[in-house]
Amino acid sequence: MNNVFITNFIILIVRLQHVTSTLTTADRIKAAGYGSETHTLVTQDGYGLTIFRIIGRINQTTSSSAPVVLMMHGLMSSSDCWVMNGLKDALAYDMVDNGYDVWLANSRGNTYSKQHLQLAINSPEFWNFSWHEIGVIDLPNTIDYILQKTQQSDIHYVGHSQGTTVMFVLLSMQPEYKEKLKSLHMFAPIAYLKHTRSPPVLSFAPLVNMHTPLDSLVSYISSRYLPMTSRFFRTCNNPKSSRQLCGFLTALLNGGMSDYLQQSILPDVYRTHPASISARQSFHFIQLFISGHFRQYDHGIDGNLQHYNRTTPPDYEVNKIMPRFPFHFYYSDFDDFATKPDVEKFLGVLGNRSIKHFINLKNFAHFDFMWGYNIKRLINPVVLKIMQDTEDKLKDDSW
Repeated sequence: MNNVFITNFIILIVRLQHVTSTLTTADRIKAAGYGSETHTLVTQDGYGLTIFRIIGRINQTTSSSAPVVLMMHGLMSSSDCWVMNGLKDALAYDMVDNGYDVWLANSRGNTYSKQHLQLAINSPEFWNFSWHEIGVIDLPNTIDYILQKTQQSDIHYVGHSQGTTVMFVLLSMQPEYKEKLKSLHMFAPIAYLKHTRSPPVLSFAPLVNMHTPLDSLVSYISSRYLPMTSRFFRTCNNPKSSRQLCGFLTALLNGGMSDYLQQSILPDVYRTHPASISARQSFHFIQLFISGHFRQYDHGIDGNLQHYNRTTPPDYEVNKIMPRFPFHFYYSDFDDFATKPDVEKFLGVLGNRSIKHFINLKNFAHFDFMWGYNIKRLINPVVLKIMQDTEDKLKDDSW
C-alpha cells in the first residue's frame, strides 16, 4: 500500500501544474468586513516574509494600546487558514472584536514569502531549510518586527501544528524570548510524532530514513514540484469531480476524518492548500516519527558531523523552555497527525509549564481547531478568557 501511495503521489507531481489563488489574505479580511495592513519584513538571512494585520472592522481602527496577538499557521498552509472565505466564527475576528491587535504570520517559502535578497526561488539554496530555521529565525524576527511596529513589549501567541513546533524550537534555542510572550495557545501541538497515524508520514518514512549524497537534490526537486499538487485539490471545486476522491483528499489534508469541518470553506481550502513549503520541513517531521525524539534536522552521519560535530542530531533542550505563563495545549484523540499519546508525552515532559484542553469528541481532527463548526463553543471562548485573565494578571502589580 505504501508503494502505491508513493507512486501515485510522484505521478501527480510530474503531471500537474501549479495554480495559486488570486485572492490574498487581505482580500479575505476585507470580504469579512474588516480592514487590514500588509507588512513585509526581511529576516536576518535575507528571506522576505509577508505579515497581515487585522485593524478592526471597516471604518474602525484597533486601539494603539490593544494587546497584540500573533497567529502562526501550520505545515503546507499560510495566513489564509485563519480567515478562509466562508469560515464562521473565525478566532482571528473574535479576537479583534474583543479588542485585540491581531497579526497573521507567514513562514519562508509559503504562498506569501517567496522572496530573498540574493537567492532566486528556483535555486536549491533558497529551499535549503526546515522548520528549524522558521523557529530560530522567522519567528523571532517576526515577533521583534511586530513589537517594534506596535511599541509594545510582549504578545499573545496562537499556533497550529507546525506553528506550535516552531515556538517550542524558539524557546528551547533562545529561551530569553519568553519575556516577549504572554499566553501561548497550541492547537494540535507537535513535538513528538512516534504515534502518528498520518498516511504521508508512514508512507514516506522508509525513503526519508535513507541518506544519500542526492539528499539536497531530492529536497530541491520536491520543494519545487510539490506545490503542483495544489491544482489537484483545486479540481475538487469542479461539480464533476469525484466526491469520494475529494473526500479522501479532504481527510488527508485535515489530518483525519472530521464530523465538524465547515463545508462552506471547502472551495477556498481547495484554492489555497496545500501551500508551498521546503521538502525538508516534511522530512524533518518524518524524522521525528522515525527517531521518536524531538530533535534537530538529521543530515545523515557525514552531514551531522559537519553541522553538529556528532553523528546524530541533538535533541531540543526542552528543559530550557520556561514560559512566563503555561502553554495551553488543545488536542483530540482523532487527530491523525498530532496524536493524543504524543501530545500527552510532551505534556508530561513540560509538567506544570503546560495546561491541557482535551477535546473529547469523536472525529475532531487536525484542522477542526480552526475550521470546526463548533469552535465558537469549544475553542474561542477558552482562548479569549485565558488571554483576558493573563492581561488582568499583568496589570496586577504583585504579578
